[in-house]
Amino acid sequence: MHLRRRLSKFPACRVALLLPPLLGSCGPAEGDPGPEPGVVDVYVDAQGVAHVYAPTDASLFWASGYLQAEARLAQMVLLRRRALGRQAEVLGVGKVDEDELSRIMNFRDLGARDIERVREQHPDDYALYEAWVAGVNAYIEELASDERDRPVGLGPEGLDLIPEPWTVADVGAIAKLLMFGNSNSLENELLTTVLLRIDPTLFDALELPLPAYPIFTLPPEHRPAPGAALPLGLGNLALPPAPDVDPRPTIAGLKRLHETLAEFSVEGSNAWAVAGAHTATGGPLLANDPHQPMSSPSIVYATHLDSKSAGGNYAVAGFAFAGSPGVQLGHTQSVAWGATTGTADVMDLWSVSVNADAQTVQVGDASVAYVPRTETIGVRGQSDVVLVVDEVPGYGLLLGDALLLDLGIDEAFVAGADRRLLLNWTGFTAGNELPAFMAMSRSTSVDEFQAAADMMEVGTFNWLFADAQSIAYRSRILVPDRGSPSAMAIPFSMLDGADASSYWSGAYLADALLPASRDPAQGYLLSSNNDPYGFTEDGDVRNDPFYFGTFFLPGFRAQRGDDELRRLIADGSVDVAAMQALQTDNHLTEADMLLPVVSAAWAAVASDPDLAQYEGRADIESLVTQLEGWDRRMAADSGPAIGFFVFANELARVTVGDEMSLVFEAVVGAAPAFPLKFSALTITEAYANASVLLDGTPEALALAALDATAVWLADRYGSVDMSGLRWDAIHKTRFESPIDALTWGDVGTAGSVGSLNQLTGRYFDANGDVAPEFISKHGPMFRSVVAFGPEGPRMHYNFAPGNGGSPNADFWGDLVDAWVAGTYVEMPFAREDVEAAAVETRRLTAPEPFQ
Repeated sequence: MHLRRRLSKFPACRVALLLPPLLGSCGPAEGDPGPEPGVVDVYVDAQGVAHVYAPTDASLFWASGYLQAEARLAQMVLLRRRALGRQAEVLGVGKVDEDELSRIMNFRDLGARDIERVREQHPDDYALYEAWVAGVNAYIEELASDERDRPVGLGPEGLDLIPEPWTVADVGAIAKLLMFGNSNSLENELLTTVLLRIDPTLFDALELPLPAYPIFTLPPEHRPAPGAALPLGLGNLALPPAPDVDPRPTIAGLKRLHETLAEFSVEGSNAWAVAGAHTATGGPLLANDPHQPMSSPSIVYATHLDSKSAGGNYAVAGFAFAGSPGVQLGHTQSVAWGATTGTADVMDLWSVSVNADAQTVQVGDASVAYVPRTETIGVRGQSDVVLVVDEVPGYGLLLGDALLLDLGIDEAFVAGADRRLLLNWTGFTAGNELPAFMAMSRSTSVDEFQAAADMMEVGTFNWLFADAQSIAYRSRILVPDRGSPSAMAIPFSMLDGADASSYWSGAYLADALLPASRDPAQGYLLSSNNDPYGFTEDGDVRNDPFYFGTFFLPGFRAQRGDDELRRLIADGSVDVAAMQALQTDNHLTEADMLLPVVSAAWAAVASDPDLAQYEGRADIESLVTQLEGWDRRMAADSGPAIGFFVFANELARVTVGDEMSLVFEAVVGAAPAFPLKFSALTITEAYANASVLLDGTPEALALAALDATAVWLADRYGSVDMSGLRWDAIHKTRFESPIDALTWGDVGTAGSVGSLNQLTGRYFDANGDVAPEFISKHGPMFRSVVAFGPEGPRMHYNFAPGNGGSPNADFWGDLVDAWVAGTYVEMPFAREDVEAAAVETRRLTAPEPFQ
């Protein structure tokens, strides 16, 4: 049972029962000169959003830290422990893998370096982080002195602890953890390397970069010119010799790595902006639904912060990542912004020779000393785990002994005999993301916002933003300039460390080359994690003016978004309701590709003797008829949606599963959209060498997948009749926490892999069998549509499970139903609207240093 509580709306304000110096009154009495210094007014609306009004920036951030801790401290503690690699101390051996990754990447020290850079270069921002941390610690002190009951998650049913005091360095560590998730390609590069080990010719036919649909973020007038065509392939992909060993332990280790990296996988986000010339109000519309793990509580915390009305610098509303100060996604009085995860390649792997006795690694022609770093991980109820991480100054770190071995991955099989894997990431240097977010929250125009976005260095975001006059797109980070793509080994898999030219030179792509667009002629901008430039349109990233990346998502969602935005603009004025409908759209462009193949395959049975085994199969005929009559929407109440989902995954198994051999299930688990893309492009013969991949005719393979689907339906439901079935009865979204008491649970949902309303339910279970239910653990953490009107931007949103952080507190899981149904509410922004919407008011007083 999920607790859903709402406070009644108060005719007068409600005073929070806080101890001095936090105790305050409902408001100034008649004749009162007004609030004392540091007095902060808080209005909580019916969705649990705290609207915070403070006289200064410092008191604003102090109060916001206190309020976020009050609502989400257990979750914040978990995030901090994840970043610091200290989960196993309280959660046990099951978290050792994740702790090892955090210690290896060293988010603790990297975050501290980021914070030191903020202190030196942005002292005003640093002072506000100190204020926010002091607010968090004020709440922790109340728990420590037993003045407040510990929330669920920190009591005996959970971690059973009083958290250690927060530090500004903790803010940096959590931010670095989030930026790693935003720019991580480690799993993809290991998977492609192992695929090449098993079949060195695979990518001669399977054109890895080719999108399912050629839809690109930059409008035509802002794209670089393509290069001349090159012979098919991805260049020199030769790997150093490896021992002849059984690859299965390594593949099992890759599955463990996926679980370790599950919080960092990029499975879909959407953002688009429509120019005011095409909207009902005459002002721009901006929509965003960023996708993250569907944690419980939500990974984001909704808030509204205002010191500007009292002369400060902030008037911003939207969403903060839990454990983070301020607002990362939202709007100010003049500017709105959203983001999708970018896929710029800022992480590479090399196979290198190592002299363990001398503690050196061979980098091209140079011998470079590596420096061991020892990490000790405490494990509840067990002995400590001791890691030795070998860092190579200027070149990254060696993975093998510290990460791969403990996961069961055979480093020699991946890197080659007597070699080790070297990892480099742009995030190993001090980043600038935190002050960039702060500058965004102060921006008053698209020019100011772009200047803030241009401060980004590691976080690979696609920013879509708008003010009352303009819409814009920008993705600016430090992308290594690897030289001419035609002359280099494409770094989507492991590189040869003996090649000195393969290492980063220290140069980055010039800002002018990085994606940017403003007020395009088409009247809209769209990003769905797709290729921004169009470099992949020919399936080749070697013939472009520069290298930006390879692992762009396939374009299923981008195609649907582009089609619908063009239609809406052509039909007339676009409004908020149309944007909301598009965000919750369940149409599958993958079905648009595959259902003609289904029809052609069944039609061929009567005339092709090689398909005679399917003659008279009434079950397959019925299945085909139902799929042909289906509206191609993964709607909650759709039965054929079940049949198509099973068919698409079985088609992937029969078309590319054998080519990927033992790695197929690992690839499906890591990035389910990619096998579906490979399968669709193979069966439709979009690949130039599709015949090499096809083990039979397209018709025979489609019928084999239909046969498997019919068998599954009959086993599961007794027949292939899908008329009474519901997709949401078997396709569910899970909101979970490492603490059982904070796990909200499962809810049936529409959408699927490849729909704009993307929820990535897994078809296979951990053993490679069809799962009993298709559980999605990733999806839109919130959906927002910001409309610009006479009073400025206003946000309409939903998010799940809600803004509360504890089952015994208010606003716990109360927004799940609206999120599932696609129902939106407006977040009040003007003070009079905030006061009218309040169901609770309270007053806090910041201590003197932060007044």
